[in-house]
Amino acid sequence: MTYLEVALAATVPTDPHQPIPVPQTPRPHPVDDPARLTARLGERHPGRPVTVRFDRTGCTIHLHEDGSSRLLAGAATLRQAVAALGLPSPDPPR
Repeated sequence: MTYLEVALAATVPTDPHQPIPVPQTPRPHPVDDPARLTARLGERHPGRPVTVRFDRTGCTIHLHEDGSSRLLAGAATLRQAVAALGLPSPDPPR
């Protein structure tokens, strides 16, 4: 237990965009900062709630109206889902 703190500190990357390695886990896909992409969705649907849900298979975009949820798009990444809706990407992919 004495050395756990030192081992953890050495394992955590200094770059906040680099994922923390986990043994026996496939390398995760990089995730775009959702703020600019969700802002783009908000511009397309002003005054209407839109949610983005992330899971192991990717993400889905849902529009909420009249107490129900309607799937707008789904893709492996948020950038791909936004592109599937025909919205231009606010910045180039990393």
